[in-house]
Amino acid sequence: MGAFNEFAMGNAYQFDYIFEDGAMAKSGNMNQMIYMDPKRDFAAIALSSSPYHSGFGETKAPAYMRLAAKALAGE
Repeated sequence: MGAFNEFAMGNAYQFDYIFEDGAMAKSGNMNQMIYMDPKRDFAAIALSSSPYHSGFGETKAPAYMRLAAKALAGE
């Protein structure tokens, strides 16, 4: 399903995730993430120094970022 609990339409330029509604995200080293949603006037970051370890689960921050953007926009 992907980090955002939905599929992005692709990636381009410096962004790892680009969504049909114009939202974009870039993942960084050790589970860092920046999420920008111009349509909803929303941006969020996740700071981390913990690497991904198989078996411990992935970060949930990306899915929460997208849900927060939609919730604050009344969707």
